[in-house]
Amino acid sequence: MALHNNLVRHDGLARNDKDLQNCLDRLSAPMELSEAAKTLISIGDHVGLPLPCCLHDITASALPEFYNPQENTPSSLTSEFGWDPKLADLWRHMATDFLNAPVISHCSTTTRPFKWETCELSESDFSETMRAYGVYGGVCVPVHLPGSRVGAVGWVTRDSNVSIRNVLQRHANLLQMSAIRFMDAVLPAVSNGAQSADNPLTKREIECLTLAAQGKTHREIGALLGRSATTVRFHLDRAIEKLDAVNKVHAVAIASSLGLVRIPFAATYKTLQ
Repeated sequence: MALHNNLVRHDGLARNDKDLQNCLDRLSAPMELSEAAKTLISIGDHVGLPLPCCLHDITASALPEFYNPQENTPSSLTSEFGWDPKLADLWRHMATDFLNAPVISHCSTTTRPFKWETCELSESDFSETMRAYGVYGGVCVPVHLPGSRVGAVGWVTRDSNVSIRNVLQRHANLLQMSAIRFMDAVLPAVSNGAQSADNPLTKREIECLTLAAQGKTHREIGALLGRSATTVRFHLDRAIEKLDAVNKVHAVAIASSLGLVRIPFAATYKTLQ
């Protein structure tokens, strides 16, 4: 009987692995973001972390929204995942505190998935909010993006009986690939409606400002983006104009305050000249 139970258990694990691989394969195919979100939920259900979450940019002051063609309205990715719609408003209101939370800031220092639990977090608005929503912990996957940006995809659970460490050890590679492929669906959908009163810049203008914040010259930025130095200068001039800035340094400062650009290691005025 013990041998039979062992065979059944391993057969169940094999089926689960096959289901997870099927989910990963689905994420590789073109699909609407709402469908990709459902696939991410399925992956979470299989590994025991049923609530997905996503940041398209860990410096952004708002959670990602996208245009839903079925409803002909903007939709919150947070709601697609099954979170309380109020969380998006709360995040926007407390973005500065949330973005400084170790779970979020750690994404910029690693490329590997990592686990976190609310009981291990220091007291902060982020940890307090996670506890208020009943979150026990989860796995976070940093996703490094074009233009030196960093996003994150994660899965969390409210069940304290789940061994998050075991989930990470068993499924780290699959969760990482799923996060990367999901972000491939997120970025085009979010950028389609990205420009607003709070974000007047195009994706290319943000990329140029981000690289300028790292001290790159027009020529160096052009080489990284596959554009000429003249084109880079054009995008930076447009960003300066849109942000009502007096120069490139001022534009980077304004964009940073809006959460559009992350300035690494406190880039100096002299570097940005």
